[in-house]
Amino acid sequence: MKLQKRLERLEREHQEHVEVLEFQVKAHRDDWEAERSEKQQAVQEKAAMELKVKELKKDLRSLKLKVLCLSLSSLLAGSVTYISPLLRSRCFGTGP
Repeated sequence: MKLQKRLERLEREHQEHVEVLEFQVKAHRDDWEAERSEKQQAVQEKAAMELKVKELKKDLRSLKLKVLCLSLSSLLAGSVTYISPLLRSRCFGTGP
């Protein structure tokens, strides 16, 4: 009878140990999945920010060209007689 009780106690302890291990495995898996999700989100946010920076740089180049063209128009109204064909075409849509 003592052996039976000891076996039952050992089986309970073993089962409790198995349950603790299963809980730990689930907790680690949940943590890993959360970290993976956060990393994926960070990668997506980085890509979105990089695209936004690219768009802003394009807008900035466009605005710089507009300022240059306005300055050029002002100069043309004055005494400037030569404007490069490339600049003229970019600002006024004429030339090569």
